[in-house]
Amino acid sequence: MITALPLSQIILDHLVRDRVAVQDDDMDALVNSIRDRGQQTPIEVMVLENGTFGLISGWQRCTAIAQLCKD
Repeated sequence: MITALPLSQIILDHLVRDRVAVQDDDMDALVNSIRDRGQQTPIEVMVLENGTFGLISGWQRCTAIAQLCKD
């Protein structure tokens, strides 16, 4: 199922993983892509208690969207 979720309800560090350092150029490209075309690939989350969601995959997409929300 695909549904819109507020970033504030997504716990980005729910699953501890080794995150590869994101190069500024790569993140800039992702931010520009999402700005221009929207989010093309959904993130994966699981329902947690108290109305939040734990991130399973899509950390870079969430980070890029958070960056866009700041602009």
